[in-house]
Amino acid sequence: MSGVSTLPGAVAEELAQLAREAKRVARRYYQLTGKPLGVTGEIAELEAARLLKLRLANARQSGWDAIGTRPDGTEERLQIKGRWLVNGYKPAARIGAIDAHDNFDAVLLVLLDEALEVRSIHRLGRDEVQQLLNEPGSKARNERGMMSVGAFVNKAATVWVSPEFRLPDIEHAGSEVPLEEKVASYLAQSNVLAQLCGPKLKDQRNLREGMLEAAVAELLRRAPGVTQVTCTARIATTLGIPVGAFPSQTIPDVVAHRGDGAEIFEVKSGRVDYGRFDKVVGKEMRAYLDSHGMAGLSPWEVEQDLIRLQAYYTLSPRVQRATLILVDAYAGKGRSWSKAFADAGVLRELLVTPVMKQCAEALVAAARVSTVTVDGVSAWVIRCEVPAVPCFADAPLL
Repeated sequence: MSGVSTLPGAVAEELAQLAREAKRVARRYYQLTGKPLGVTGEIAELEAARLLKLRLANARQSGWDAIGTRPDGTEERLQIKGRWLVNGYKPAARIGAIDAHDNFDAVLLVLLDEALEVRSIHRLGRDEVQQLLNEPGSKARNERGMMSVGAFVNKAATVWVSPEFRLPDIEHAGSEVPLEEKVASYLAQSNVLAQLCGPKLKDQRNLREGMLEAAVAELLRRAPGVTQVTCTARIATTLGIPVGAFPSQTIPDVVAHRGDGAEIFEVKSGRVDYGRFDKVVGKEMRAYLDSHGMAGLSPWEVEQDLIRLQAYYTLSPRVQRATLILVDAYAGKGRSWSKAFADAGVLRELLVTPVMKQCAEALVAAARVSTVTVDGVSAWVIRCEVPAVPCFADAPLL
């Protein structure tokens, strides 16, 4: 095919060496300036070509970047996008604009980890790309061809995954093994729990929730009866309802669809040196608390998730379950969330808002805990299906 270059071995090796040097320079540049150097796209193309045995397009080729081979032996034109996960996996992060009129057969998204090494590669066919770009609700997507990493990955086929990020071959992964046990098995891989829950290192950002959210989403995709998994989308859009009062405008971490029903997940992860998370309260949550006579109260982020999850039931009969997945690795003094979810008295004392304090017994009764220890780090995986009934009648949920 014209417009494609097949590189001699010596040139390919020199390009690989240059890519390694570019990664080193880009990492150092980011450390010094806090800004990306602007080589993500080139690194993504070189790495995709190397790992998937693609033939790169010549310079200034319009609409596509490489040629790949389908399973039936025919060729396809591939547009390649890259995203550097410098702050960990952020499903809401945007990828470069895609012009649906370009002359391509599929788009590859190359996700690069903090060291600019390939974490995974995902593929969407042209028709699927056009369908995503035409979905209503986002001016950036509809008019500028920009979509989020999560939206792309959620619809895409995963064509390559780094062994360091590959989900384990969990025994009976497709059966009704409790989700908390599947998450514990995922965390039991070498170096996974240490990355997710180890102490914060100087000059190093944590992967934390993004890494765990991606794992929970993938485990749910494998679960029997799940027809679709939605990530980083406004819950009103996911449920097909108008945007109205809290929490219809919020964006849950993961939603699993089973037939006409949906289970909504909020996912949290804590380090060994971080026991209670933060008390940062967003604008919508602040307005909700104030309207329910709780002005001035600032609940923990875990507690805010519990409030949101309980409120989701009021939005649509499609919401069958609302579930908190919490990985607690806190190893310091004081009360941890794993201890709190095992004792209603401890949980009630730890919670801040009256609505959740009155739910303490029901929350503990609904909680299931699995433990995992690997590489010297221990953690508790908590799964809590939040009760659907509001906990006090005089201040009903919106």
